[in-house]
Amino acid sequence: VKRINSRFLKDVESKGSYLLKSLSLLVEKYPLKNPRGMGLLLGITTEHKEPSEIVKKAMAKGILINITAENTVRLVPPLNVSYREIDDFLSRFEDTLKEVF
Repeated sequence: VKRINSRFLKDVESKGSYLLKSLSLLVEKYPLKNPRGMGLLLGITTEHKEPSEIVKKAMAKGILINITAENTVRLVPPLNVSYREIDDFLSRFEDTLKEVF
């Protein structure tokens, strides 16, 4: 097994921070709270009474997310995700939130 180089890990951390900051902005606009995570394993708590509705609407937009702990939306993009793909996700995710809330 090859070792993961430190440049790759720094890139994952950087993209995770970018995504986390972007999720923090969504908290100001929608009934969401507590964006958290490490690297690209992230979660955000929703105050929606039916969190599965967020998952269904997101899937219709080509986003694969799931709900954990009853009200936490879990995001797990691939480690090699690009910033462009993150921005595309954020756009689709916000569109989903607009529909749900």
